[in-house]
Amino acid sequence: MKARILIVEDEAIVAEDIRDRLTHLGYDVIEPVATGEEALAVVADRRPSLVMMASASKTYRRLRAKQRRIE
Repeated sequence: MKARILIVEDEAIVAEDIRDRLTHLGYDVIEPVATGEEALAVVADRRPSLVMMASASKTYRRLRAKQRRIE
């Protein structure tokens, strides 16, 4: 079974480049999303094996803040 990967990237051109590279390497890549809210919905629905998200992105910082409030 191929790994299913979700890319969370707010820069569309960067997301598409990553997607193209991973697809070329044989991975099953879910349509990239730009926000944490979109990512959470996709994760719940599509159950990816891996979520790729830059730790410096606004989305990552928002998700970490939400996680800290929950803990």
